[in-house]
Amino acid sequence: MENLRQGQFRLINHIMLDCEIKFGGRVVERSVVLNEVSILAGSPFRIIEIDLYVNGQLAASYNGDGLIVSTPVGSTAYNLSAGGPIVRKDLDAVVISPISPHTLTLRPIVDSADHEFELAVRHPTNASV
Repeated sequence: MENLRQGQFRLINHIMLDCEIKFGGRVVERSVVLNEVSILAGSPFRIIEIDLYVNGQLAASYNGDGLIVSTPVGSTAYNLSAGGPIVRKDLDAVVISPISPHTLTLRPIVDSADHEFELAVRHPTNASV
């Protein structure tokens, strides 16, 4: 604390995700996160279908246990456990990693953090955030 009082510290900036959860066209929760956002299949734990939109355009559709969108800081957390890449903390990027995908063609991807990402669950009653 003494170092802080004396101005002897280093400020480190990290990318954070500004997230909204919408249901029925209205925002039901808002949060800013440092590590990641995950959408997981909820009870009765069957395959969840998630569409990924980048800047309003459909980019991919995922079928599996869920999807992770992580920041560089979060790339060494849940993303890494799900088989995603580690991203340097000073990169302006996000990692999108499927969780146990039901296909061999959709793998984790790294994209620029200056895009807007939207995850749309096709059957939201089967999902938990």
